[in-house]
Amino acid sequence: MNDEQTSTTSRRKRGKGFATVPLGEAIRAVKDAGKYGRDHGLSDFAGYLGHTTTNSGPFRRKMAALKDWGLIERNGDRVTFTDLANEIAHPQSTEQEAERIRDAFRNEPLFASIYDESTKDTELDLEFIGGRAVNGFGVAPQSKRQFAQSFGESVEAANLGTLVGNGKVRLRALDASNDDASGDDHNSDDDRSADSTGQEPGGALAVDRKRKSSQSGLSPVLHQEWTITGGSVVFDVQLDRPLPASAFNDVTPVIEKIEALVKSLEPKAAAGSATE
Repeated sequence: MNDEQTSTTSRRKRGKGFATVPLGEAIRAVKDAGKYGRDHGLSDFAGYLGHTTTNSGPFRRKMAALKDWGLIERNGDRVTFTDLANEIAHPQSTEQEAERIRDAFRNEPLFASIYDESTKDTELDLEFIGGRAVNGFGVAPQSKRQFAQSFGESVEAANLGTLVGNGKVRLRALDASNDDASGDDHNSDDDRSADSTGQEPGGALAVDRKRKSSQSGLSPVLHQEWTITGGSVVFDVQLDRPLPASAFNDVTPVIEKIEALVKSLEPKAAAGSATE
């Protein structure tokens, strides 16, 4: 790599991180290593996961993902299962295992947010979901496809959706009891993010929200707000029915145009200071 390539790479904006190893693969790793106990040496742990060295890129990515899913803690050269991982590795029942796997899914904030805010029981393009991650949550554009793939496989592993082929996923709505059990903490996280940034996390698309518009009595089935210096830009679609699946493909170019508008509305001085 020459100096120019090195400079270009160093200037490349790093996107927001996410679990690049899908949840299903992480669960298999936990079950494999769990046969040998809860606390492991790093080299042994790598071996249990099929790696010959602790310095390889695939092993480091797997370790990072296991932490993202809330399954391991690392202290120097020791790797310890969390309580969540231990219950997944040694469940008392299939019901407990399924519940704990959903808890692990909830530990990945970007995946949990997009799942919560997406239309259920409708085929969605993974390409569109990847675009939402980039435009709304700050995932690097070059990671768009990897995000979409990991998300699709992970919702299926958590029994929260099904990959239906042709690059599409159908998300499954949890029943009310599971929603209440697993959704409250996530909502609290969203509230904290809104307090610190002045807007919803990443300006995320909010699909099928249950709140009603006081003016029209219609449900905002798609809502995104961008906070800018001295104001905000809002994209809001209100209907008396869910947004048709066919409309999602038309939304992406609209969002891209609005993103460009948002950038143009920022004062140059403010944009410059933000870059610095």
